[in-house]
Amino acid sequence: MSVPRFLTARLNRVANLPARSALAFINHSKATFALSTHQGLHTGTLNLRRPLAAPSSTSTVAATLTSLPRSVCTLNNNRPLLAPIHINSCQHYSISTPLTNNGQKPPLFATSSLYADDKRVFFFDIDNCLYPKTSGIHHLMKARIEQYFRDSGISHRDVERLAHRYYVDYGLAIRGLIERHPEVDIRDYDNKVDGGLPLEKLLTPNPKLRAMIESMKVGKKWLFTNAGENHARRVIRILELEGLFHGMTFCNYLEPQFACKPDRKSFTKAMREAGVRDQDSSLCFFADDSAPNVDMAVKMGWTAVHVMDKFKDLPSTSGQYQIESLVDLPTVLPQFWR
Repeated sequence: MSVPRFLTARLNRVANLPARSALAFINHSKATFALSTHQGLHTGTLNLRRPLAAPSSTSTVAATLTSLPRSVCTLNNNRPLLAPIHINSCQHYSISTPLTNNGQKPPLFATSSLYADDKRVFFFDIDNCLYPKTSGIHHLMKARIEQYFRDSGISHRDVERLAHRYYVDYGLAIRGLIERHPEVDIRDYDNKVDGGLPLEKLLTPNPKLRAMIESMKVGKKWLFTNAGENHARRVIRILELEGLFHGMTFCNYLEPQFACKPDRKSFTKAMREAGVRDQDSSLCFFADDSAPNVDMAVKMGWTAVHVMDKFKDLPSTSGQYQIESLVDLPTVLPQFWR
């Protein structure tokens, strides 16, 4: 297998920059790289002149994708996972393939960690956190929830008030709807509200975000969302964040009286599912756009970052740290990138 000469040359020029980390994502006929330097994150996309075949060995991965001399790579069924290439003490390179051959979808979750001895877990919210609130999904979701309330027989004049009240009282409007209106068909709700959102038209992959998350030096990266499983999986696929996280804590709408953020029980559940003991809450780190969720994380003993809406939340006092975008995470918690 060989890579067109121009691709190797371009990646070599990237390697010659004063980089802290660089990532190259190879998808059959396209290579996307993201470079982290002291001046910020830089990204680019290169179209290959011919499709890239599946790498067959660790040495092939290193030679064809980077032309760099030393590499460590883990293969899983001939599919490269993380391949860190150590250039010197101040540079760290890694390679992954988010898409597999034959059009197959890659695994959603990572099966191993480069930092397995690190017991810390970083929990990431999904909606309005992994993507910006300006995507409009929040407003579409609100409109669909209110329409579902109307279709369920709730008086039109009470819909907006009740939807907001249930969100405040229960953490999710659907949680209150289930509690107060047990006749509601939860599968129908999930299909029409979450499942009906045109996510593919509203979300696009963010190479800077992927580079930032993949280059984190932490034992586990864990998704922690109030969304249902199907919606959460759709978002991760569309954002092309497969293989970065080690698991996910989500809301099972079919479970009676299911726990959701900011309920303390949901945080306890997330810790248990991520393998963190109750007495080790100080090992938990968290990023979320919801101030009540962030406040509860702090009460639980977690280190929490509020991803603010600059038009609504400023100034924010929630959490130990506040940022306007998740890609700014290294500015407040640089220890995960040293």
